[in-house]
Amino acid sequence: MKIAFLGDILFSGKYDCTRDGLDMVLDRLACFQPIFAQCDYVVGNLEAPFTQSRTTNEHKTLPLKNDPANIQLLLKLGINVVTLANNHIYDYGERGLNDTLEILEANGIAYCGIDKKSLTFTKGYESVSIGAFCCYTTNAWHYDATDKNGRLNTLTPHSVDAFLASARVKNSYPVLCFHWGDENTHYPKYEHWQYSQKLLDTQSATIIGHHPHVIQGIRSYQLGTAIYSLGNFCFDDCKSTRFGVEVRQTEENRKGCLCLLDVSFQKTPKIQIIAFAEKFGKCFLTDEFTDEITLYSCALETAAIPERYEQMRKSEMLSARDKRMNRRDLRWLLRHLNLPSVMAVLQRRSNSAHFREFFR
Repeated sequence: MKIAFLGDILFSGKYDCTRDGLDMVLDRLACFQPIFAQCDYVVGNLEAPFTQSRTTNEHKTLPLKNDPANIQLLLKLGINVVTLANNHIYDYGERGLNDTLEILEANGIAYCGIDKKSLTFTKGYESVSIGAFCCYTTNAWHYDATDKNGRLNTLTPHSVDAFLASARVKNSYPVLCFHWGDENTHYPKYEHWQYSQKLLDTQSATIIGHHPHVIQGIRSYQLGTAIYSLGNFCFDDCKSTRFGVEVRQTEENRKGCLCLLDVSFQKTPKIQIIAFAEKFGKCFLTDEFTDEITLYSCALETAAIPERYEQMRKSEMLSARDKRMNRRDLRWLLRHLNLPSVMAVLQRRSNSAHFREFFR
């Protein structure tokens, strides 16, 4: 069984078929289609809901959504599975989420990451289970671990252990899709490095990460491999005219990876990483930054000295944030004196407390 895993997906800007037409967007992503055609399943992280709703009840200055017409892009590309455990799937509230589930189900696209849902696929004697979990570090809303009405599968040791136990009962190989980390840094959080080592030294599994919007390193442990971040699959600039927030893609955001997992019965999965980059508004397969992936992978070894590793990681994160966001002057500050911004700060602090509780 061959499965392709993709990073973050947002059908906006040049990737929105309602703007430039379905054929033009497909042409921008044409390099992937021969690869996907050879796969039994293609799994992408759907970073925003499919909805026509114009109302967001979430306290965000930059809510994201996909026009429902773009469901055709998933179908034409052959992306037949999506993970929903991320920090934007609830941007348009319960209505946005339910609109998304209705559209996915009507078009035969499988999903997981919501309502404790995971997926198991079988082909002959081969079986793979996919579980998707969103970490507190992404500052999402409606986590099932803290909110009695929460539907978002939360990344906690308890939830992961429960999924792994379920996969073992089915004699199925587990793949863990983790939405985690900090945006625009090539180095995962130390706690995530530590947790991956603890998990994969005792459990046979593969970890597929996303959320940082840039590629991160890859590390093999005793019983599995962690691909910490695949970067973006397709994700254009984002702008909120209401609050004056604009996030622009950088060169680093235009680099990404596909992970091809080839699972054979009673064998360790074969992992292939395929790098690509967006150039001149179109995606191309490339090996130009293979050395970068190796560099980020080697840097994971320095996490054995947490203080030095975290200093390097935070320095890059702050520098990248300044490059991507509007200049933070008085005008920027005044535009952020609003309820969504204040609530977002409070939510971030609450999430940080929950994160420390589970990963200390």
